[in-house]
Amino acid sequence: MSDNTDERKALVRKSMLQGGGRSAETPHNIGAHTEHHAHAPTDEAPKPSEARLTIVQITDVYTLQNFASVKTMLNEKRANLTPGSKVISMLTGDFLAPYLLSSVDKGKGMMNALAKTPIDYLTWGNHEADIDHRAVCKHVREFPGTWLNSNMQDHEAMDAQKPYDVVEVTSEDGSNTRKVGLAAVVSNDPSLYASFKKPGPFGGATIEDPWETLTKYKDILENNEGCDVVLPLQHLYVPDDHKTCREFDFPVILSGHDHHRVDEVVEGTRLLKPGLDGVYATILELSWDDASSSSRPTVRAKFVKTADWEPDAELQLENERAYDALLPLRNTELARVPPTFTPLSSVGSRGRICTMGKFI
Repeated sequence: MSDNTDERKALVRKSMLQGGGRSAETPHNIGAHTEHHAHAPTDEAPKPSEARLTIVQITDVYTLQNFASVKTMLNEKRANLTPGSKVISMLTGDFLAPYLLSSVDKGKGMMNALAKTPIDYLTWGNHEADIDHRAVCKHVREFPGTWLNSNMQDHEAMDAQKPYDVVEVTSEDGSNTRKVGLAAVVSNDPSLYASFKKPGPFGGATIEDPWETLTKYKDILENNEGCDVVLPLQHLYVPDDHKTCREFDFPVILSGHDHHRVDEVVEGTRLLKPGLDGVYATILELSWDDASSSSRPTVRAKFVKTADWEPDAELQLENERAYDALLPLRNTELARVPPTFTPLSSVGSRGRICTMGKFI
């Protein structure tokens, strides 16, 4: 009896783990330049004089399903590092909502997965405003990595966040040291927050204009911190990302908010968005051949399917167990579904009318 119960729970966990986010209906936008030019990261070790930073980015994650594979990928990349090079990981917004698990556990399972992967940098997405503000502040203060927040600095938990960060890499021979500045902005579009009652989203924090903020921190990072390059981490829709591309001279931007993959060059700036749920991750390499190279790095990037890496068994089990919080709901009847709305499904709700939407 006990064995059957445990097996049934395991099957339920697996089905819940796979049922996290919303499907992306917008076609992927992968620019032709990435298919026909040598812009993908190299598997070769850097030359002794080369300084290299590798960044692994995921975004808009509404399920715990892929973190165990991301962990294996990060471990593999870090195991092959040469002295002075670095690999950092980041999630550029939308991870605490909206999905069923966080509605019940207020983000506990997600934050555990982020810490254990580990994800080094988190940035705000608009949906982090969707769960209890006190719970969010607790998560911010307990997160072991760096929570970047450049344009919402009167946030209640700003004491546990940073307005920017600087990552330094050095060549193996020590002759070439470079600095990469990170700044993070979330959308201030009023339509995203129109449903919030006073004091408003994020506990009433002020979301400053993303482009004014980027102007400010580009100056600080380049002129005060001596950064060779500034990398914007954005949670904006593609048209707003394009505005950043047009108004600045950043070599590359990492962004989220849209749920489809984007790899394109706009006004000389490469825009990368890996799509939702960590199904794909961006692998971005910034490198400088030697000390005489200009401050503008060589940019190489590609998307990889995270499932190509074997999941870390321990983290996979932890993530499956996190869904035990939903077991009491599994066989709870909330309402009878009329035949008109069957089969009941929310798949593709972001891009089309679905039966669940009609029913609700």
